[in-house]
Amino acid sequence: MKKSTSIILCLALTGAAAFSFFGAYSQDDTIHLRKQSLSDHLVTDRPPHALFMELGGTGLALSMNYDTRFSKRVDGLGIRMGLGFSFTKDPAFITVPVALNYLVGRNGNYFEVGAGLTYLDITNTKGFNDISIGGSSGLLNDQYLFVTTCFGYRRQPIHGGFNFRGGVTPVFVSGEMGILPYISLGFNF
Repeated sequence: MKKSTSIILCLALTGAAAFSFFGAYSQDDTIHLRKQSLSDHLVTDRPPHALFMELGGTGLALSMNYDTRFSKRVDGLGIRMGLGFSFTKDPAFITVPVALNYLVGRNGNYFEVGAGLTYLDITNTKGFNDISIGGSSGLLNDQYLFVTTCFGYRRQPIHGGFNFRGGVTPVFVSGEMGILPYISLGFNF
């Protein structure tokens, strides 16, 4: 029941983000700069949002993600959440990445650093004995919680439009560490 509830919640959040995304693009301009504050940070009329597809990274394979800032600035502290899946049927898995991130930079070019958790649910591993995460292998159903961090570059125009991200994600589980590269493409609004 817990697994079904978390999957439904993630799908609802992703759907709400997509609805916001398409609703924002029906307007002429998506983000309006209000003023440039004394601290040299660009302030907008609302917190900026982004939707992007990510290959690798915190979603582990392919994931759809929503990202927003906590303030009306194009940089600073924000949160991202997503839903990922595998490319294969055996094993099949879904991931739910959630992370805080911080953007440092200007003029649409940012260094991104973040930390969070990724839930992984593996199914259909019958007859597939090559999976080994934290000492477990070949089980019919397995669930894991990864600690993730990310370090990378983000190109996110300040008035909205196409965004690009690329970098590395150190992943920690059961005392082991791995590093996954990531690349993502999407839109900010």
